[in-house]
Amino acid sequence: MDEAAGYAGPTAAELGRLAPPMGVVGASDDPIHPIAVAQQWAAAVPRASLVTVTLDLFGPNPAALGVAAAAALRAVG
Repeated sequence: MDEAAGYAGPTAAELGRLAPPMGVVGASDDPIHPIAVAQQWAAAVPRASLVTVTLDLFGPNPAALGVAAAAALRAVG
């Protein structure tokens, strides 16, 4: 956890240079990975879409995260 806490994610400028479509999934109730970060990433990437899930949804069914990511990617078009 300490190592992960020291990790700096990509900047908005770096994300803004991404050309491929990107599906972003954010969990609205995840205290470790705030939904605000997912929203910022989706806003920064020119061709991105955000799908929001809850931990209750994918906690018992990890495949739900992949399904949500695929839905976000499809929404980009």
